[in-house]
Amino acid sequence: MLFRSLHVPQISIVRRDGGTTVASAAPVTLDGADGAKIVLSPRAGAPLARMQAATTTGAFALDVAGGRLPKLRLMLASYNYATPNGRTAFSAETQFETALDFGPMRGLRASGQGMMQVLGDRLTVAMPGCASIAFESFLVSATPQLRNATAQICGTQAQPILASTSGGWALDARVTGASADIDRQSTRLNSSHVSESRMPSSA
Repeated sequence: MLFRSLHVPQISIVRRDGGTTVASAAPVTLDGADGAKIVLSPRAGAPLARMQAATTTGAFALDVAGGRLPKLRLMLASYNYATPNGRTAFSAETQFETALDFGPMRGLRASGQGMMQVLGDRLTVAMPGCASIAFESFLVSATPQLRNATAQICGTQAQPILASTSGGWALDARVTGASADIDRQSTRLNSSHVSESRMPSSA
């Protein structure tokens, strides 16, 4: 991706009491070819980054769209980054919304919110509620088999919905309200009556 221009209307960098604060009064915009755009926006009342000793905190919103980029809106209401004993420690309260083509799924849309944590090589995502998932079509050998699919993927309080380590991935979730149109038969699949479907897995 070739980016053509960077717009930084107003950035302040303040060094005080042994710490550095980076703040912006307006969005920072990176423009690319074919209408691609990445926008970094400040969150009200919070700096983009506050670096104190070995810890960095802050908040921001990130919007990606246009060109060949997937549509993404990621909001970090707060984040904390540190490197205790040389290990990465990162946590963030996140909210996301995205639209893209992914593998055989065309017009995939997903949105939700949760807590993301990274400690060393382990990443976890916890969700107090549900993420909404939908796609326009599911292709097999370039032929649509399912259309207009929707579902809710919900986390549990017992453990994160998603966890990764150097050894693989683990998923623990409930799938509710799943439905789709079968393309060739023009009938409707609906699993809204199946309220829970646990899917623990690891690879």
